[in-house]
Amino acid sequence: MKRFFLTACLCLVASALMAQGISVRIMPPNRAQFLQFQKFDVRVEATAVDATGSVTDLRVTLDGRDITSAGVVTTPSPNVRNWTFRSMQLGIFNDRVIAATAGGTAGTTAISGTKESRITIRVWKNAQVNAAAKAFDDGWRSAPSSYRDGRHVVANDVADSPQPRAKNVILFIGDGMGVASRTAARILSKGYTGGKANGLLAMDTLPFNGLLMTSSLNSLITDSAPGAHNYSTGNKTNNGMEGVFPDNTDAEDDNPRIENLSEWLTRNMGKVTGIVSDAFITDATPAAFMVHTQNRNNGTLVASQYVDSINAGSLRVLLGGGGYHFIPKSQSGSRRTDERNIVQEFKNSGFDYLETGTALNAYVPRSDSRLLGLFNIDNMNVAFDKLKLGDPSVLGTFTDQPFLKDMTRRAIDVLKQYPNGFFLMVEGAHIDKQAHRMDAERSIYDVIQLDQAVQVALDFARQTNSDDDPTNDTLVIVSADHECAGVALPGVARPEKKGTRDYVKAYNYSAPRNDSTVMNFTDYVDANGDGYPDNPDPAHKLIINFGANADRWEDWQSNPRPKVPGVITNGVASANPDDPKRTAPGAVMIPGILENGANGGDPQDQAVHTLSDIPISAYGPGASQFAHISDNTEAFYYIINSILGQYPVPTQW
Repeated sequence: MKRFFLTACLCLVASALMAQGISVRIMPPNRAQFLQFQKFDVRVEATAVDATGSVTDLRVTLDGRDITSAGVVTTPSPNVRNWTFRSMQLGIFNDRVIAATAGGTAGTTAISGTKESRITIRVWKNAQVNAAAKAFDDGWRSAPSSYRDGRHVVANDVADSPQPRAKNVILFIGDGMGVASRTAARILSKGYTGGKANGLLAMDTLPFNGLLMTSSLNSLITDSAPGAHNYSTGNKTNNGMEGVFPDNTDAEDDNPRIENLSEWLTRNMGKVTGIVSDAFITDATPAAFMVHTQNRNNGTLVASQYVDSINAGSLRVLLGGGGYHFIPKSQSGSRRTDERNIVQEFKNSGFDYLETGTALNAYVPRSDSRLLGLFNIDNMNVAFDKLKLGDPSVLGTFTDQPFLKDMTRRAIDVLKQYPNGFFLMVEGAHIDKQAHRMDAERSIYDVIQLDQAVQVALDFARQTNSDDDPTNDTLVIVSADHECAGVALPGVARPEKKGTRDYVKAYNYSAPRNDSTVMNFTDYVDANGDGYPDNPDPAHKLIINFGANADRWEDWQSNPRPKVPGVITNGVASANPDDPKRTAPGAVMIPGILENGANGGDPQDQAVHTLSDIPISAYGPGASQFAHISDNTEAFYYIINSILGQYPVPTQW
């Protein structure tokens, strides 16, 4: 009897599972949010759990109203049915519900599945906008394909804004730059005396400061693509993706898209965009502000979509490295997969093209200038190497590369000619790239390089924000996309203990109680006044360690050439046996804490990103919004609020 009862129960459970045998996914996902009239694609995917089953019916609703006929249905296989609506815009604010119901059969059994995604439409604080929003949504329900442009509503809202507005926005992203990296740069660049900093970084002077949380849609630990995508779209996405939500196809350019900040500003306000980075310019962070792809590594696609951004009226300045994605496949050094000549296409679109720092510094923009600069075939070199503090042969044939401050200055000179204002993103990419390699000096010198670019932007912003013209103000923001490597600053080098464990001195407890001559501070010198330490390895140098580390050899001295910390052999990561540090006096092998593949994990031969909140600092209209602990997606809305003049007045609590 017991066996019969158990068998009957199992059959009932199996029948129930079969009856609900269709898995339904909706993009945008639950808890996504959008600005009123921000465009986004909706994607519904219904998949029979049993691969032999078939999905024959799929119904999609918005707030209970059937919108199935507004989208396009595809059936790549009998057990999959997809529904896609491109460029949806919604005006009525608050929570909106996208729901889907699917039906089909598995053998002779009826199967079904349901899903609901509750999204939020972010409001502008303006009665005229909200009245127009209701009319817009009412019209959308009756003729959805014809309601795709809310520009007139945005223009009205800007005209009515009661507070100072940002005509221009300059966003600095120190890729991988956490609090410790900023602190280390201040110590190296300014020094400390008597426990107090001898000076502040430019980014330290921004008056409003907060912290951002950084997780991606599918992982606590983000990579750079969704880390930048959050600023650009106000939404989360999976690691490796930018400008899109995930879907169930392998195609890298068909995912459901989200209108990004550059596109929104161009479509609604006629603003132009500039992108500056010392990475290869098709890398994840710069691309996240322009393109839509599920594969951040498809440089051919990214460079091609930059051309699309020119044609859409947005992109006007693009400066960085990575020429290999802009030249035809048949040309030496190219990494394109086709024969398109993207440099020539930029030129055909009216862009001036530069390849050296000398040419950039001599460039004089016209009122309608467009500027492309590619200063290395690959990543640009770091400040440490451009300053020739290591092996000068590292530069190869690219001996005339500009610094970020030069690129930022020229980008502003071009963009400020455009009457409706601009958005400029400047990335210090190697803060992250060198932290991955656990190359302390190259990473921190690049924080200083980024900071000098921040000073250029602040000089411009303080001029626009203090003149007699209230319509030309500028918002400057300094932040990161994530922290990299778990940077820690445990102490100062003790030269008499070099080559021993006691080399890293923390508290100075051993100093005589009343002897003020025995101090535990760094002794960097900047005799030429360029902001960088002349010698990266003084006797009392700052010790910079990495907590999210792979195996590495370490002697706490700078590397003449960029560091290659680890190798992967037979699927297992380990410290690089050819690392010159292995035979350096006093060197030690510091074991990593990361998965190394020895037991089936993913082998990590470099340091990784961390979950640590990242600092964000701001100056200009709306800057007070950033003085919170927020999710990184909020930065998108803070920027829009600053441009519209729709932000709360700072409050004392």
